[in-house]
Amino acid sequence: MFLGFTGTGGYEFVEHAAWLSWLGIYYTVGVDGISLMILLVIVFMFPSVFLIFSNKPKGYWGNLMIVQGAMTGAVTAGDMILFYLFWELMLFPIFFMMGLYGGKGKVAATIKITIYTMAGSLLMLTAIIYLGVMHHAQFGFWSFDIGDLTRLHLTGTSALLAFIAFVLAFAIKIPLFPFHTWLPDAYTEAPAGATFVLSAIMAKLGIYAMLRFVFPFFMIEYTSYGLLLATAGVIGMVYCGLAAIAQSDIKRLLAYSSASHMGMIAVGIFALNVQSVTGSLYQIAAHATSTGVLFIFVGLMEEKLGTRKIESLGGVAYKAPVFALFFAIAMFASVGLPGTSGFIGEFLIILGVVKYNVYLGVIAATSMIIGVCYMFWMFQRVFFEKTVTLTEKFKDLKPVEFVGFAPIIILIIVMGVYPAPFIEKIEPTVVKQIAALYKTEHVVELEHHADKILVTMNNVEQEEK
Repeated sequence: MFLGFTGTGGYEFVEHAAWLSWLGIYYTVGVDGISLMILLVIVFMFPSVFLIFSNKPKGYWGNLMIVQGAMTGAVTAGDMILFYLFWELMLFPIFFMMGLYGGKGKVAATIKITIYTMAGSLLMLTAIIYLGVMHHAQFGFWSFDIGDLTRLHLTGTSALLAFIAFVLAFAIKIPLFPFHTWLPDAYTEAPAGATFVLSAIMAKLGIYAMLRFVFPFFMIEYTSYGLLLATAGVIGMVYCGLAAIAQSDIKRLLAYSSASHMGMIAVGIFALNVQSVTGSLYQIAAHATSTGVLFIFVGLMEEKLGTRKIESLGGVAYKAPVFALFFAIAMFASVGLPGTSGFIGEFLIILGVVKYNVYLGVIAATSMIIGVCYMFWMFQRVFFEKTVTLTEKFKDLKPVEFVGFAPIIILIIVMGVYPAPFIEKIEPTVVKQIAALYKTEHVVELEHHADKILVTMNNVEQEEK
């Protein structure tokens, strides 16, 4: 599908079938440049998880397959009700995986993420119903098709409340500062497969939904609050980066690192220009293949050694050189080293954010140094200090584990050395989306000036009288 994707800017591979047609609800799925990279990650990385954790019980695999299907549906849905159903379905497998196979604090972490996510989802459902009612009021028929809903003219307090409802739902999923408090516990207590799902893919769907729904539907509201959202993303980058430095648990360190990277991706989306949005979509795949695979490495290490504490480990590179090499490549991509996938996305994001707001761009760029500090500090202690008694028994990757990791590592390098085939697929859709958004913004601005002229003319007329 990736090779056959033409990248003309619209939906491709569309499937459309009647469902609840009397309410304007259809089973519609398709792919464009915005959803392509996330879909690529979903399809490409899940088989690796199945290979690496092949010793897990059937329930573990079953939940992973359900969440894979739900994520695929959410990222390809062309109908808002269909999107909502898949969005909700994603939560159930994670709930069971954390509750059944998680760590010591799994109950509290599971309840916390469930409450957060359900609260956001109910707000989103209210906003979706509002959009459907407004479409019926303005056009005389029911429709929840995403293309139809972008033609709505939404103003006033009700539009602002719907905008806030969508933003809160997606900010929780990303998570955007200050809605990130569920993340450290959930990522730490979840089993490795569930942590991979949460970090590599589920958080990205919050970014995808912001770009797909919030900006096209609520461009007027975004122009008023976009800078606030971008600032929240930068604050999250810095705060979570500093919090990662203080962690002694590798998995918790990676959890804060993931939140920091998601802040950067969010800033790129909120900057809303071609460079920053293209960079964010590219970074979605780069982050999934770097930080996402790092969580799998840590899960494998915990299975073999029974600990994730940095001070309890050392000298892993001497006992497992292939494991250490793969871990290092993923880590280099995570910190944005040139020649890896992470550099391309971060460079485009910083370029776009500087164009949007130079102060936010400078802070975002300099905060990347924090990520280099804590990642290299962790890597040096775990892999290159003196071998301890615990790591003496650590074995290198088995053939099946090597087969699971190798394609991801190759993709990290290919995306870093030769990004053109990927960017060519993304950019036409981004250009089309940005052009439509700014066209809406200029029309609103012209209407505002026209209203001011009318008021002035009325005032002059009154004075003449």
